[in-house]
Amino acid sequence: MTDIYIIRHGNTFDPSDTVLRTGARTDLDLSCSGQDQARLLGQFFAARGLTRPTIISGPLKRTRQTAEIIGRALEDSSMIEIDKQLREVDYGCDEGQPESEVRARIGHVAMLAWEQDMTPPDGWHYGASDRTELIEYWTKSFAAVSERPTLFITSSTIARHALLALGKPPEKPRTGSFGHLCREGSDLELKSWDQRPGD
Repeated sequence: MTDIYIIRHGNTFDPSDTVLRTGARTDLDLSCSGQDQARLLGQFFAARGLTRPTIISGPLKRTRQTAEIIGRALEDSSMIEIDKQLREVDYGCDEGQPESEVRARIGHVAMLAWEQDMTPPDGWHYGASDRTELIEYWTKSFAAVSERPTLFITSSTIARHALLALGKPPEKPRTGSFGHLCREGSDLELKSWDQRPGD
């Protein structure tokens, strides 16, 4: 049985900051609280006895930094693979805007379609992939993992497509949280989602 973890990066904003919609073109560092979240994830996985897992990260700083902090806790920070498919989507003119303004511009119906089935509003795009290709990416990735535990570190939107690949509703994970899957042969079971250390 192989353990697969899908991890959303830590915070890029602290409680006193204005939260902005950050996508593929907004390459932020982890905030202080985000670094703390990554350390807690590393401690959690170390306590579970994960040794020398396969660590695959998106290319943005917030995902790479989360992966590096987790890797150091697992004494495996030198073996992080970078996969451009795990990059966040491009939010077009909404990139870097306050969330309240984004929702006002897009409107309730378009935002609901995004939240429920990941249909992007006008102006948002997946970059090199589209929705179908991203779901296929997860399906192939799940089938390709070795017997070693595998950690995918990515953003909220990309992680939600993993649920679509499993035939599940695309529930949004919190920052610093993970989903846990077990693969046995060709069978995949979702054990948990949106779990934080200490939950």
